[in-house]
Amino acid sequence: MSRFIIRTLAFVAATMSCTPLRADDEAAPSSWFATSGLGNVMFKMVVPKWGEKAGKDVLVREAFGVAYEIDEEGELKELWRTRGWHSREVYLSNDGRYLVRMGPWASDQVNHSDLAIAFYDRGVLLKEYRVCDLLKDAANKVIYSASHYVWRPEVQGEETGFTREHRVLLPNEAEPPLMFHLVMIDKTAYRFDVATGKVHRTTVDTKAKSRGDLFREARDVEAKEGRALYASSSFKEAYDANFRVEEPVARRQWKTSTVWFEGPEWHAALAPLKRYALPARVGVAFPISPAGKIECSVTPAEIDAAILATLKHPFVKQLVADKMAADLHLQVTGDRLHGRTEELQKMLSQVLPGDQNAESLRPWAELSFDSVDTVENPLLPPPHNRVHKTTRVFLNIRTGQLIHEDESKWPYQPVLLDAKGERVGKR
Repeated sequence: MSRFIIRTLAFVAATMSCTPLRADDEAAPSSWFATSGLGNVMFKMVVPKWGEKAGKDVLVREAFGVAYEIDEEGELKELWRTRGWHSREVYLSNDGRYLVRMGPWASDQVNHSDLAIAFYDRGVLLKEYRVCDLLKDAANKVIYSASHYVWRPEVQGEETGFTREHRVLLPNEAEPPLMFHLVMIDKTAYRFDVATGKVHRTTVDTKAKSRGDLFREARDVEAKEGRALYASSSFKEAYDANFRVEEPVARRQWKTSTVWFEGPEWHAALAPLKRYALPARVGVAFPISPAGKIECSVTPAEIDAAILATLKHPFVKQLVADKMAADLHLQVTGDRLHGRTEELQKMLSQVLPGDQNAESLRPWAELSFDSVDTVENPLLPPPHNRVHKTTRVFLNIRTGQLIHEDESKWPYQPVLLDAKGERVGKR
């Protein structure tokens, strides 16, 4: 049997709505229709209609659905109706008799009491199940967001939908009973008898994977390639002599927002073996060439020079004195000591106008500092009165110039300091 799924309705409703939606918001309900697998039966789902009375919203018409079949004349003949509920995903049997309704946006993150699935015979409810009725391992498998949770897998061994048991036919049986297959995010697979809505059989779908499972698998592949690329790199010996190289990964499927170059990237976190006045960490992102090699042109000496130049700058020394710098993080991308090239260019155009070619941008290092979390907020009780703050700067390791943002007013304005900590330009 073919299946019938409406999975894109949330996206369609969101794109057609006049009100912008956050990624974690439920899209507004929409009306829609679709056919059964053979196409001779259709189901129409209609949203509720609201009005206003005495300044209050009132329900003018409740949500309803109508099943139709096409007669020999090509006309639609109503089979049955449902009312009082709306769904974004239903499955309709080819004879038009049975309908399987999937539950709405799942929001009860504590008890998982949301409707999971319901079975109907000619529009009459046979049986329904809550998510908590079907999940075996909710604690370890359910994926949560800010407003809802996901209880079905991203991929599975057998698709959700109608099916029939592969067995020997019984006497007077034209075909095996119609079943419905559903897989949960914890890999529990159910076969329901569509005629009753009761569970016929429970198994385990070993091929079911959640979005988290797929992400972890992708990360494992990236990590394996990342380690292999580093092991065969030309700079491994120099880096191993100066850093502890952690979490190397090769990213080919997506682009990191702070990386200015195009194409696949090799990422790693570097823990310097040298001790500095502040604990230091270095994040690196280098291009991977078409030949499968890491293109690294930033030397350990350049990284060391960037850290030392930053730590001796008066602005940073003051951050340390004010306990606004508990550690230091340097970002390196491609052949540069920074990642946010566009942001740096914008700041430079405001405080140091001039030619901004690749060579002039290369010595600018991007560093961030986390506070010691001892800044008191008298409006909050302990421990919430400790305020965490991150300060980010760009420093030119050749000239000692430093750019930071003046946060005394909005929008923040870039400020250029010379190597002695004196402000350059506007006062």
